[in-house]
Amino acid sequence: MLYKKFLKVVVLFLLIISLVSCKNKQESFLGISKVEITTNLFYEKPHLELFIFSTTDYHNLMIENKYFEHVKYQRENISLIKDNLVIDGYLHYFDIYFLNQEFSISKIKLKHQNDLYEVNIGSYQSIYLEPSNIDIKSSCDIYGNIGIINYQNNIYKPIYIKEIKNLTINKNHSVTINNHFQTVIYSKQLKSLEILSFEINKKYHQIGGIIKTSFYTNLEEYYIYSTYYYSSMPSFNKLKEGLDINYLEIIN
Repeated sequence: MLYKKFLKVVVLFLLIISLVSCKNKQESFLGISKVEITTNLFYEKPHLELFIFSTTDYHNLMIENKYFEHVKYQRENISLIKDNLVIDGYLHYFDIYFLNQEFSISKIKLKHQNDLYEVNIGSYQSIYLEPSNIDIKSSCDIYGNIGIINYQNNIYKPIYIKEIKNLTINKNHSVTINNHFQTVIYSKQLKSLEILSFEINKKYHQIGGIIKTSFYTNLEEYYIYSTYYYSSMPSFNKLKEGLDINYLEIIN
């Protein structure tokens, strides 16, 4: 009789351990916010903020790639939302400075203790494109999913827009271009035009690309390049309230 009771206690104990073990295993998570960015080396040095998220069983992480020049690492306590449950987690923030050269990457190496992962970040590439005239300048402002390009004409005569096109091939965000054909920008004038709108795939939170604008006068033609960048990543304080892991790409 005592043996049977003892056996029941042992079985119950093993079941409890098994359930706890399964629960702990389910609560382990490592994921990444993906990017799709193209930058122009003529205007800027390639740089990326990369966001990796985990449960608290993943401590200090390291990343590697042959195009990295310098990486700053920071870890923040945040909350993760999994199956409508809030669990403690970490944001692993990497401030990456790349070598100043043309390159394209889609994967990096991620190290945690003795484990090494090959992680798909999406895509990041840098190319060198030089404008035909540096006296026609531009900048891009993003409002929601709309891109406004500000054109500054510093040459001595009016210019007319001939063509506007997106130079980057995007697989995970779509861009629609408004072609303001024959729109005039007078000498010394700053003109802001709604040039692009975009949609982003679910697990991507940073996008960027290059827009080429061609101009003409009665005698000459010019072209310039404008870069756009958008991030939907919440602030550190907002992330502490919780981030749903369904919006992340699972690493492990």
